[in-house]
Amino acid sequence: MAAPAMSFNYLYVSDARGLSTFSPTLERVNTYQVEGGGISSPTIAANGTVYLIAGGRLYAFPRNN
Repeated sequence: MAAPAMSFNYLYVSDARGLSTFSPTLERVNTYQVEGGGISSPTIAANGTVYLIAGGRLYAFPRNN
């Protein structure tokens, strides 16, 4: 598991399955499965897009509202 990333409203965690999003109360909001799992810490862009490297690819996930 890589280091998590935190935005104002969400915690993003990369693990062997992909990317999971948690609320401030640590309830799971979303899980995005990606081939090869997340090998990098999630990165959050200024517009809220979350980026993750997995399986040699760069993935972009929309921000949660």
